[in-house]
Amino acid sequence: MRKFTTTQKKSEWFNPFPDDKEVKIKVQPFSLIHLSKLPTESTFGVLQMHDVFMGCVLDWKGIVDGKDNKVMPCTEETKETVFDQDIELASLVVAHVVSIKLSVITEKESKNLYPLQNGQETKEEV
Repeated sequence: MRKFTTTQKKSEWFNPFPDDKEVKIKVQPFSLIHLSKLPTESTFGVLQMHDVFMGCVLDWKGIVDGKDNKVMPCTEETKETVFDQDIELASLVVAHVVSIKLSVITEKESKNLYPLQNGQETKEEV
């Protein structure tokens, strides 16, 4: 698993299902440099979604085990279970996390990502 570096923006709660007010997910954004290294939208796959989901979900409320209707705590194990069994929820979480980051792109991060557009020279990676 790849660990994502969080940005200065604090974590936040969001409701992935507007019709279900009890479900809330607490997520943290990840750094833009990690976003730029992920594949393009057309190739963004399950493994990348898994990395984002596991790295950015901090807590949740209203997630219940369908077998015994008990509230599931947010642990690494239960995050794996939720990701494996509810790809719709995982997709909504990943989309939200990406939208957080895209909404807070800083000028510094933008210059680092697109140096030629900002009049900077690029350094060749070895």
